[in-house]
Amino acid sequence: MRTTLNIGVDSDLSILGREASLSWGLEFGRDKTTQKLIDGQDVATPLKNRSTAAYAQLTLPVNDAITLSAGVRYDRFKLSVGDFTRPRAYYYFPAYGIGLDLAPVSVTGGEFDFDEWTGNLGFTANIAPTTQVFGGWSQGYSPTDIGSFTRRAGMNSVAEICTAYGNDNPLIGAAYHCTIPGTYALSYVDIAPEPQVVDTYELGLHHDGGDWNGQVSAFYSTSDDGVNFDPITNRVSQQKERIWGVEAQGVWTLASGTVLNGMIGFREGRYDSDGDGKIEAWLGNNRIGAPVRVRLGVTRDFAGWIGRAEAMYLGGRDRAEGQLELPSVTLVNASLSRELGQGMLTLAVENLFDRDYVNPTATATRNAVTEGWGRTVAVSYRMSF
Repeated sequence: MRTTLNIGVDSDLSILGREASLSWGLEFGRDKTTQKLIDGQDVATPLKNRSTAAYAQLTLPVNDAITLSAGVRYDRFKLSVGDFTRPRAYYYFPAYGIGLDLAPVSVTGGEFDFDEWTGNLGFTANIAPTTQVFGGWSQGYSPTDIGSFTRRAGMNSVAEICTAYGNDNPLIGAAYHCTIPGTYALSYVDIAPEPQVVDTYELGLHHDGGDWNGQVSAFYSTSDDGVNFDPITNRVSQQKERIWGVEAQGVWTLASGTVLNGMIGFREGRYDSDGDGKIEAWLGNNRIGAPVRVRLGVTRDFAGWIGRAEAMYLGGRDRAEGQLELPSVTLVNASLSRELGQGMLTLAVENLFDRDYVNPTATATRNAVTEGWGRTVAVSYRMSF
């Protein structure tokens, strides 16, 4: 359950004779999160979080061609972590190629505070009447998915495994060199992930020429506490990571009432897999999925109907060590819509040619081949009021 209150103010300013604008405000939030089995047993620690934030964003036109922007934000979180017992769990041990049924682990919670300042800088420059260059640096800050760590209490790291289970089980003791008996108990302090700060740098070009418009941009993001889930070992961890990519998209409106649109994108990333400070391994498929994505579509308005067809290509990936190869696939979707009464009637068909393919998202999450949906037909009626 989440409750929020946002207060925002837009103010006009004059800086060195130029008209500028300042947006500033406050944000307040309260969250209560629980995850339970159908019998009512907690599978992750109960959480209560109170958040406050203050921000200010300045936009300053330097001249008729260049506009600068800068902002700052302060976030503070007060986290209350409840005591709970992680239920019995199945854990796969790659050292032996087998899974074990692990006993429950008690987790002691507590009260925790954390805060951070973040900022951003940006610019836009008109290089032609309908074309702009843009770019900037921005930071994002957020608590890590705490539930994913506490659901795996006692399994997130070698230190946790040895503290919780020790050498009580000879297989665990030998695999992780645990030398003392297990306590079957942990403190949230032993599990707690660090909040994540992500720095992103972007540079791009935008054109809006009336009949056609488009944009191409490239980005590079860094984080010292990126969160990665390894589907092979069922462990969640934090390491340094770098992600980069480029994307181009455009829309072309023809005189006949036909609209063509397309997108091509690429993204990839690496991380520090062993914690030695060197970023040497490719990120898992559950973080990158299809590194190359291409979409081509056409929309046409005729006799009150709106028809749309699109082809989508998802590139394959075989870079993540120990994870299944994701094969590439091309899918075609189509839809037909028209206004009916006060709403919109739509007939849509996904995977029009009923292609057999591997769902990249589901397969990457489980590291097990998961088939995508076959041809799917849906009829919907949507009314806004």
